[in-house]
Amino acid sequence: MITATELPLGSGQDLPRLHGDHGGAVVEFAIALPILILLFVSVVEYGMAYAQVNQLEATLLVAARTIGQQQNGRLADYQGLQALSAGLAGMRGTTVERAVVWKANTSTSPVPPSGVCSSTKPAYGSTTTAGVLGSCNIYSRAQINTGSFAGFPGGSSTAATCTGGWDSNWCPLSRVVNEGSSDWVGLWVEIKYTSLTKFVPNGNLTMARGAVYRVEPPYIGG
Repeated sequence: MITATELPLGSGQDLPRLHGDHGGAVVEFAIALPILILLFVSVVEYGMAYAQVNQLEATLLVAARTIGQQQNGRLADYQGLQALSAGLAGMRGTTVERAVVWKANTSTSPVPPSGVCSSTKPAYGSTTTAGVLGSCNIYSRAQINTGSFAGFPGGSSTAATCTGGWDSNWCPLSRVVNEGSSDWVGLWVEIKYTSLTKFVPNGNLTMARGAVYRVEPPYIGG
């Protein structure tokens, strides 16, 4: 019969212990993996959003300059909105919230318009004239994306007018076009970027940019 022999502790004949931390490395990696994935996805998400901001800025400059180049032509705002719509069409995961064309004579920097011109947000599908008389025209998503002249009636060839038009609050016909004293026209655009991964708070980001140009005077020279 085999009997067990008790060994005193510390006798040097204790049972062998397991060595190594291979299992611990796996556990540590499992803990760190979700954090690494979150960081990677966040970098990708915000990188895409930043790319959309860059495209918005480039599009905005073209659209604002287009309005300035139209001088006091009846369809100045319409031409600018067409340029804006074309540029925004190539952006991914974004929808335009509104655009504001405003008289920027008191601030020739790309800051948002003030007062009602800044705070008013028409409904996405609205085709109602909005803005402040003599100060700004505010356009909804539907108005920005329209390809029709219907919202910009021009009257007759001998009596052009903005009456009844979406741009009637600051009619392009009333814009001052003089060498050295032309009006400054601002364009402010807000877009909503919808997160692809939903890691962005609330699932979306609202981004806005502005640009200001001087209404170009008529070319004089031979």
